[in-house]
Amino acid sequence: MRILLATCCALLVYSSALFAQVPSLTKLTPQGVAPGATTTVKVAGASLENPQGFQVTYAANDAVKLTPETEAKANELTCDFTVPANVPNGIHAFRVLTEKGVSQPALVVVDSLPVVAHTNQNKSRESAQSIPAACAVEGHVDNLSRLYFRFPGKAGQPFALEVQARRLGSPLDPIVRLFDPNGREIAWSDDEPGLQGDCYFRTTLPADGEYTIELTDIRYQGSGNHRFRLRIGNFFVANTLYPLVLERKAGATFALASETPAAPWSAELSAESLASLSPQTSSQIDWVIPIPSNPSEVPEVKDAIWPAVGLSPHPQITEQEPNDNAEQAQRVELGYGLNGRSDQPGDLDRFVFTAKKNQKFTFNAITRSAGAPTDLTMRLLKPDGGQLAAAEDNGLTDGRMEVTFPADGDYTLEVRDLHERGGPEFTWHVSVTENKPSFTLTASEDTLNIPAGGTVAVQVNAQRQGYGGPIQVAMSNLPDGFTSHPTVIGPGRNDAILTINAAKEAKVTSLGQPQIIGTADVGGETLTSVASLHDHLKATMNNAPWPSRNLIHSYAAALTTPAPVNLRFEPAEVVFGQNLSAKVKVIAERTEGWDADIALALNPAKNGLPGNITFAPQPIKKGTNEVELTISANDKAALGEFTIGLNGTIKRDKATSVQPAPGLTIKLQAPLTINVEPAGGTITKGDELKVKVAISRNPALAGDVVLTAVNLPAGVTAEAVTIPADKSEAEFVLKAAPDAANADVKNLNIKADAKLGDKKFSVSSGNLSLKVE
Repeated sequence: MRILLATCCALLVYSSALFAQVPSLTKLTPQGVAPGATTTVKVAGASLENPQGFQVTYAANDAVKLTPETEAKANELTCDFTVPANVPNGIHAFRVLTEKGVSQPALVVVDSLPVVAHTNQNKSRESAQSIPAACAVEGHVDNLSRLYFRFPGKAGQPFALEVQARRLGSPLDPIVRLFDPNGREIAWSDDEPGLQGDCYFRTTLPADGEYTIELTDIRYQGSGNHRFRLRIGNFFVANTLYPLVLERKAGATFALASETPAAPWSAELSAESLASLSPQTSSQIDWVIPIPSNPSEVPEVKDAIWPAVGLSPHPQITEQEPNDNAEQAQRVELGYGLNGRSDQPGDLDRFVFTAKKNQKFTFNAITRSAGAPTDLTMRLLKPDGGQLAAAEDNGLTDGRMEVTFPADGDYTLEVRDLHERGGPEFTWHVSVTENKPSFTLTASEDTLNIPAGGTVAVQVNAQRQGYGGPIQVAMSNLPDGFTSHPTVIGPGRNDAILTINAAKEAKVTSLGQPQIIGTADVGGETLTSVASLHDHLKATMNNAPWPSRNLIHSYAAALTTPAPVNLRFEPAEVVFGQNLSAKVKVIAERTEGWDADIALALNPAKNGLPGNITFAPQPIKKGTNEVELTISANDKAALGEFTIGLNGTIKRDKATSVQPAPGLTIKLQAPLTINVEPAGGTITKGDELKVKVAISRNPALAGDVVLTAVNLPAGVTAEAVTIPADKSEAEFVLKAAPDAANADVKNLNIKADAKLGDKKFSVSSGNLSLKVE
């Protein structure tokens, strides 16, 4: 199933004829590849000739190779996918690298069940396609059609059926029915909780004979894109692992959370294994699909699709039953993450902890976003039993409570399924964290094809939690010759344009695993966050609510053909401040024949500047290679460092190219700063005191600076001193008259004043002490 990717407005955009040179993928046949084996797969797409390499998220780059003695055609490749035996079943991304760039990802499914191709000749019960009793059928549903499959079954045989469609980005909304040898319906499924609209059931076959499966779209819609994988056999569908979240630095034992409580399996991960799993952030939960050290050979587990486990920097506990009533409430430490499950219908779990007055904590439920069917509701009770806070889900968002404790004492947290459902699969996690400044990041694009000598741009968005300062953003693990331009999401901003450059001589022969990482210094602690692709993937996968965790951080960067024009700022960094401005040039390097006007525009066009900043891009005129622009700030502009994105658009005949410039770094600093040494002193009547005054000017503020004294005691004088434009310090003299009164002042100030046009700038030294004796 191909992920259809929306083109980021900041990326390289050609007319369709030119852009088609970048490889694209439309279908993998089969889509499923077996662990511990090599599977030959036909890869359909466009511009696939001369492949240079491949990328899959389950293994290193050499896990996929061209099938020997096969020809790589523009619209088709034949590849051998080798999957290590210990890779769990799951959804992964696959890409092709050619001389012209890297493809957007297509989904490949690691699956221990053998693949059967759908014949599409089975739209009636009489023409049902015969399939084995354990397999994965791959195909599509046509409009206004039902599909039928038959398989042999035995009385007492455990049987499971699962449809993968929505989780693969398919628009298919499946509904499935199972009929016994007499044509009687014995099981069905539609929109199974935790499976994002997909189907699953598990039953026991009642008799020997041939069973029939009916599969259709519940809206009777269909097309070649309404694809599915129909999995049948004897397996569990484990929505989550249990416990759902582990402490990263601690070893743990976990099990598949199946609807069948007797699932005879568990696995262990050591602290060393947990620490090595990536990504790693400093304050959030990372989600990874672990490879256990003791993979199971139990069929029900071996053939299951594996879920992710959360890794937290905080200690975790797992609930201990019974904890249903107030007397049995499980005592925990405030700040520990809580793992549990609603073991049976109506199960209510209680936890008690001690909190101090004015402590501020956030309680985040994690259920459906992690694949659990649980619809968790939380209630926080005060020491007297009254309700302090309550929360449940909001649409697709799990419940969240932000709490300030009103008094010292013991508080009780109650959690249960909103609909009072229960069973081993109804797992949940509640993250309990002290309210500290933090942030998370998302990115707008996962596939970066960078013109040789050129630039691509990606919008990075910040979700801030109590932190308003700067966030440094960069892309790591780039190929040689690629550079991530310094980028800052400035104070108060929630986005920035990250740009990546490729040298003209850069070569890409293999694809690594790049990531976009944000860092910030918060109270002396360095916080990090790996940018998630969740929102981008959701938009490109027909609004699948929660794309596979294997895809969330899967980026690729490669080299593509040179662009018609490359842009750059000169200088790449400018410093100015409130009521000041700076000049910057935008310089173009044109390819021969592309000599038209280059229209310049902010990226993003809306809200592309920090507040109270003015920057009006003008075009680079036909036949010229540069334009000088002015960027200004008014007196309300926030100080700090920011990154500004700019796009250039050029046309030739019917072709259009949009190219970003590497981000412009702007630093808004104070117009003047002043330092006085010594910071005060004693002056004898009839004598004088000399102090050294050093001035630091904003680069955008040139000219003389006049120093004066404020709040002088009676009988003490000081003449104004001018620091010329080419100097930064002066001696300032305080003189006491012979008849000056004794004094001890604490609020003496030395003031610095400057002018630029009709704007005036002042800065004060702050209070200085002066004694007159």
